Amino acid sequence: MVPTSTLNTQVSIEEAEEAKAESLVILRLAMRPLGTGRLALAGGEHIAELIAQTAHRRAQGCEQGAHYRELMTTQRRAQMVGLTGRQVAGAFAALGLAIGIFWPVPNPHAEANGGGMACPLGYGGEKPAATTKTTARDPHAAWFRRYGGGLNARVYTNASFWTGDAGIPWVQAIAVTEAGRVLAIGNLATVTLAAGPDAPVHHLGGENGDFVVPGLFDTHLHLVSGGFRLAELNLADVKTRDEFVARVAAAAKGLEADQWLVGGGYGSELDEDPTAEWFDHPSIPKTLKAWLLRADAHTGVASREALRVSGIDASTPDPVGGLIVRDPADGKTPNGILRDNAIGLVTAARPAKSEEERREAFKRAFDHLLSMGVTSVCDFGDIDHLAGSHVTGNAERVWKDLDILRAMDDAGELPLRVSHYPPLADWERVAEIDFRDRMFRDVKSDDARYKTYGDRTRLRLAGVKAFLDGSLGARTAFMREPYEDDGDNKGVAVCDLDEFKERAVAADAANLQVAVHAIGDAAVDIALGAAEAMKDLNGHRDRRFRIEHTQHLGAPIESQPKRIAMAGAVSSVQPEFMRLDRNLAVKRLGRDRAARSYAFRSLLASGVPLSGGSDWPIVDADPLAAMDVAVSRNVGGDDLDDSADGVWEASEKLTPQQALTMYTTGAAHVAIMSGEVGTLWRGAHADFTVLDRSPEDLGSTKPPKVVSTFVAGKCAWGRCKGDDKL
Repeated sequence: MVPTSTLNTQVSIEEAEEAKAESLVILRLAMRPLGTGRLALAGGEHIAELIAQTAHRRAQGCEQGAHYRELMTTQRRAQMVGLTGRQVAGAFAALGLAIGIFWPVPNPHAEANGGGMACPLGYGGEKPAATTKTTARDPHAAWFRRYGGGLNARVYTNASFWTGDAGIPWVQAIAVTEAGRVLAIGNLATVTLAAGPDAPVHHLGGENGDFVVPGLFDTHLHLVSGGFRLAELNLADVKTRDEFVARVAAAAKGLEADQWLVGGGYGSELDEDPTAEWFDHPSIPKTLKAWLLRADAHTGVASREALRVSGIDASTPDPVGGLIVRDPADGKTPNGILRDNAIGLVTAARPAKSEEERREAFKRAFDHLLSMGVTSVCDFGDIDHLAGSHVTGNAERVWKDLDILRAMDDAGELPLRVSHYPPLADWERVAEIDFRDRMFRDVKSDDARYKTYGDRTRLRLAGVKAFLDGSLGARTAFMREPYEDDGDNKGVAVCDLDEFKERAVAADAANLQVAVHAIGDAAVDIALGAAEAMKDLNGHRDRRFRIEHTQHLGAPIESQPKRIAMAGAVSSVQPEFMRLDRNLAVKRLGRDRAARSYAFRSLLASGVPLSGGSDWPIVDADPLAAMDVAVSRNVGGDDLDDSADGVWEASEKLTPQQALTMYTTGAAHVAIMSGEVGTLWRGAHADFTVLDRSPEDLGSTKPPKVVSTFVAGKCAWGRCKGDDKL
């Protein structure tokens, strides 16, 4: 990835038909004054091709989106040469002609089942004709009417824009329609032509200009849980028992007698799991009902009073897919630690949060995410209510939260785009919902939401999600081989595997996207078995079966990635987990097996599409921090050195562009939203994140930070100016 300002101006062209080649040479030099370097040349290439193909495109109604990719496919022909004044004048005339006759073509990034219309490089956005007669003749008049065309457009510049498209990665400016869609991309002069002479121009950057990337997309998190965690006891930085006790004691002082102390996040720095005994300290009231989740959310600790209120005692059996850890002295008495589905025993005993409290938690979550540059998310529901969600109807709280999100969406209160995934056990309930209600719905221009939302609502019911195993920290990730530090334990499958496969295949048959939590290599095997059964029983199609985490791969390292690719599956990964597991991986798995963890490069090399997520509140929802780790793989650790290959295999490093792609175009692909988000191309939502430094600096000592966040072309967070604001 190279910013526009540093691109080389001497670029060869490829041979094609004589007329195309000649016009291309002319336009290449003619456009040089309008922009810098390869950006301007790329614009010339597209325009030259369009001039040559205008008649054909008019005859075809510009319905073949692949036309623009047919550019100059033979060998190199010529280098740039000097032009006469007559040639320059002719080139500008050709440029004007191209813009005047340009017809929109399908967005090259759009999904087959829909997505916005686009032209190569975003040209062709002139104002629609004023007369009804002319508009009626235009086969794409509806596009211009819907997205505004050049009417009421605005131009954003004074920054380097990364488009998300490998062919034209960097541009100088973008134009945004009234409906919040990208109208044009390119150099400032070209974009201004598309937007119209009266379009306001907004300078995004600071004194030296900033860097703009498509709005960042977190493809795995828990919205309401993250919102609650922001207001709960946070133990992420606790390193000792004494610190744990002191934090709990301080938090307990402000509680009423009937209140619970909740929170968590411990584990990344703490060497041992807390037990109920830790709450017996004189500084902590004996009546304290405390429930604190480990950072991975697959283990929690309850105080003795919380155990009593929850009805957990020596006679309580372990639930299916869960574990009540017992005191080793007698092997019966619960010691306060609960794993996986056993967590639901405490959750059921806690008082429910009010609807207003949950709505406020969502709002806190949205504000936090926008501050991180996140404009789209895949939400997997309240982690407190997912234990045991393999049982139909056990996740009713998740459905009630979906109702809250729907109400907020109807009221125009969703500041970012949410794709929601209820539990797989409820797949029939999802399938029964009208398909239109499972998609982003249209918003009419007379709807009050149109001014901020743009043309589409921001909530959809995207698919279903299942759990196969637990976590590395809890030793419940399902592994092929026993844990290095627990030789009789291979982890646990948290659901009936035959039932899981049956449901997954049935949900797929109903055209639902299925996402499956799989941490251990054995869990990945089971997930792949389901994906392969879908192909065998339901036929071949682009289903994008999601393997969530894909954290630990079996040997040999290339075997499971190849199988994932052959199954047509995709992988949603969480790079920040490398920090969470830094002190555990070698202890739990040994060095050789740990080297097959977070194998992002191997997955990509096998053709597996990757998206990035956080699993917030498991770790913070900071995509730039996650990208930085994916590039450097340098997370330190207590038992190993701080070098990149000390904890995690250095050969699995990603490039800055690969890391950024996971949170933009890659995320959109995995979530089946290509062409809508994750790119700055004609027809996409104008969601973008402004950074203070180039994405090239990911993995360096000074990684980029978020300056502001835009959704539908309006500033939603950060450095906002004038009517940029929502």
